[in-house]
Amino acid sequence: EFTSKKITNKLVQQIQEPLVLSSGALPAWCEELTHSCPFLFPFETRHLYFSCTAFGASRSIVWLQTQRDVTLERQRAPGLSPRRDDPHEFRVGRLKHERVKVPRGDQLLPWAMQVMRIHADRKSILEVEFQGEEGTGLGPTLEFYALVAAELQRKDLGMWLCDDDVDPTNGPSLDLGEGAKPPGYYVRRASGLFPSPLPQDSTAADRAAQHYWFLGVFLAKVLQDNRLVDLPLSHPFLKLLCQGEVVN
Repeated sequence: EFTSKKITNKLVQQIQEPLVLSSGALPAWCEELTHSCPFLFPFETRHLYFSCTAFGASRSIVWLQTQRDVTLERQRAPGLSPRRDDPHEFRVGRLKHERVKVPRGDQLLPWAMQVMRIHADRKSILEVEFQGEEGTGLGPTLEFYALVAAELQRKDLGMWLCDDDVDPTNGPSLDLGEGAKPPGYYVRRASGLFPSPLPQDSTAADRAAQHYWFLGVFLAKVLQDNRLVDLPLSHPFLKLLCQGEVVN
């Protein structure tokens, strides 16, 4: 155990300063220690620091107000009615929501790539509707993320390493949200998904590079909007994504 309780408490104290956090004026040692010596802090503290600093000032302000609301709600006596907004309370930093419509089926992945290409540098919350359907809000948005995560696991994309000893003609069908698919439609490995080695200067490598770019933007948006997706990446690949070393 290399965690330091004193440094952890000091970092949490810095995060709890609204003016410092919202203005991006945290001391330089906060960034340096969390990146170069993450073992000094427990995971909860590192996740807390990431959540309130990684997405810009607007998200930091909203995070502060959300934490304040949670604290006030916990301090309320049990059995009382839910807290109502104080008309004299001044709130800033309401996040903008942007809504897009996408189709289901075979065109979902190309449309999702186009949406993320346009939305990659924006700080607003992404909401998704499906064409020809009336549902809006959180439900369709979460379904969109789940369906795109399933599309990224397709074998025909050529992104992931496959087990040669698996017979694609045998085995149960698999449903990841778009209906039952035949065996071999998705890449399923016990150790998780790992990039497939592809010939350099080939069309397959260029196509895979576009999908990996989309994967990065997609996961970044998942983290930014606080969504969850089921994407079973392998531990070595996660280490590479986090700039760690993979030991054979």
